[in-house]
Amino acid sequence: MKEGELFVTGRLKDLIIIHGQNHYPQDIEITLNLFWRQLQ
Repeated sequence: MKEGELFVTGRLKDLIIIHGQNHYPQDIEITLNLFWRQLQ
């Protein structure tokens, strides 16, 4: 995050592991697109 904005510049693998849980970038992108208006 920079000044309230998130910039995704690239990724080596289409998998993000956080605390042992797998998160797929495309799922995160879909969720953010669905709820973006509610987040503002």
